[in-house]
Amino acid sequence: MKDKTVNTHKNSYSGRKRLNFLFISFLAVPFFMAALLSVLSFLGERHWLFDLTAHGRLQYFLFFLLAFGVCIALRKKTGVAISLAFLVAHGMTILPFYWPMAEEKALGDQPSIKILQANLWGRAGRLPCQNLLIQTQEKQPDVLTLEELSPACHQVLIEAGIEQKYPYAQHIEATRISLYSRIPLNASRIQFVHAGNGSSIIAELNLGKRPILLLMAHTTRPINAASDQNQKQHFKEMADIIQHQRLPVIVVGDLNTTPWSVVYRHFMTKTSLVDTQKGRGLQLSWPATYHVPPIHLLPCLFGIDHALVSHDFYVKQRELGQRIGSDHLPLFIELTLDAEAGKG
Repeated sequence: MKDKTVNTHKNSYSGRKRLNFLFISFLAVPFFMAALLSVLSFLGERHWLFDLTAHGRLQYFLFFLLAFGVCIALRKKTGVAISLAFLVAHGMTILPFYWPMAEEKALGDQPSIKILQANLWGRAGRLPCQNLLIQTQEKQPDVLTLEELSPACHQVLIEAGIEQKYPYAQHIEATRISLYSRIPLNASRIQFVHAGNGSSIIAELNLGKRPILLLMAHTTRPINAASDQNQKQHFKEMADIIQHQRLPVIVVGDLNTTPWSVVYRHFMTKTSLVDTQKGRGLQLSWPATYHVPPIHLLPCLFGIDHALVSHDFYVKQRELGQRIGSDHLPLFIELTLDAEAGKG
């Protein structure tokens, strides 16, 4: 009987050793890396490379949620404490996107504007535009904002009669961005980033009887110090435009950043705009690899296509479209104005 008890203890001890070995072998290294990247992600003000790590905020949260459960199962008290600390730190930045918004009052017969935003990935040829036309037919947007519109893709739109359906347009051939509208443009202009790359289209149009400002942009990817500075300059120039505006404002486009980057947070603070994801959950639009099985089954990882609005607007609908052959998912949004905004 004593021998059986000893053997049971030995087997239990051996089992714990195997679990410890598995923990150290398969979780300890990624745990350390995730912890290091998490710390760096909150130090974006100090260096642009640190700021790049902030884009993985959701992924860190999900990793530490898994690690928290594993550490509890393995009775790793230190691991539980560290996982919980990072869960709280990351969760505080993610929760606002899932927290229900205040109940909106009845909008009555207020007119709305529907916008379809899409980066068409210039290297993908005609396919993205062919598929985008299908979604355009389904959603019937009032405005199309397009980035990386290649000549081949543009030709597809022309052959489909885009210029007749959306007769009011503004293009920037140098940076391949275009705005098409069914609604007449009261005024429009283009703006290039001062001493850098990137461009914006600024258009004034009416929503019902009230003028609004629509700013579409495609900022550079911050892949090195120079492009990071270029992106910061672009956001600064957009903020300057918005801060001097009295009209209701919509900013839409592939902004090549996530809500946790320094440049995004500073921009939102300066302009007091609202992220239309708030209360609807994070909507991840990139990378949407389309035709590379089995990669096409993987979900997108980052939300870099944005629609930001002033407090004058209510968001009636915001959703991502189906894959179109681009590395981005299209973004569809429907907005209406608060009837009381701007009065008095």
